[in-house]
Amino acid sequence: MAADAESRRQLGKIALQQKGVAPLSMAAVLRALQEEHGVPSVDLTKQVVPVAAIRLVPAEIALERAAFPFAIDGGDIKLAMAKPADTEAVQEVEFLTGRRVVRHVAPEPVLRHVIEHAYAALARAQTWFVGSAVSADQLLERGITGVEPSPPPPMLLLRPSVPPM
Repeated sequence: MAADAESRRQLGKIALQQKGVAPLSMAAVLRALQEEHGVPSVDLTKQVVPVAAIRLVPAEIALERAAFPFAIDGGDIKLAMAKPADTEAVQEVEFLTGRRVVRHVAPEPVLRHVIEHAYAALARAQTWFVGSAVSADQLLERGITGVEPSPPPPMLLLRPSVPPM
């Protein structure tokens, strides 16, 4: 089973490197990751994350483990991970935070980009990290002002999930 998953992952990498490959939507990538890993996926470009959640996991651990705390839900912490089967990372975050980890999967390039920009927001003493796909109207609906969305993640050969109007 693990060999099959690794083969699919390698074929996916090869396909993405080929010229003329039809771009995928973020929604399609997230569905595939969710199916492969058996945990919910999360589009970090659409998240508004309180810095209080980010502060719970040191940047070094987030980078080393490719794991990003994107929400606090009661006594739980929601963790976006490139490898949600990494039980050592989960145990480390649970120990550090004193909270139960709820695993989510996210594309690793997007995850690493978000980690970089979210911890930069923390260093700038901002209250929120805002994903690149969050609109100004969505921020206003939440009563959030004075915060700009992060830059978009690196090109992943993705097309928008919803065609522009």
